[in-house]
Amino acid sequence: MVYYVRNLGNFIGTNWFVMNTEKLKEYLHQIADNVNKDTRLDDIYDQLALLEDIDESEEEEKAGKVIAQEEVILRAKEWLTCSTT
Repeated sequence: MVYYVRNLGNFIGTNWFVMNTEKLKEYLHQIADNVNKDTRLDDIYDQLALLEDIDESEEEEKAGKVIAQEEVILRAKEWLTCSTT
C-alpha cells in the first residue's frame, strides 16, 4: 500500500509525497520516540518530509544523480562570471 502524505511545513503551496507503508511506519516510530508535550502536528509533518527528503537524496546518490562539490563551484563561477558581464 502507498500513502500520500501532505507536507504542511514551511512550504508555499501544497506539497505531497508518496511513501510506502513500511517506510511510513518506520518514520512514525522514529518520530514518536522524540515527541514531547511541546510537539505540534506541523513538527511531525516537517520531520516526515525531512526523512523522506533524506531517503530521496540517498537514492539519487546511489543512481549517480549527484554533482561533485568541485563541479558546483566551477558552475557557480561560470554563472557569476556570465551574470556580471
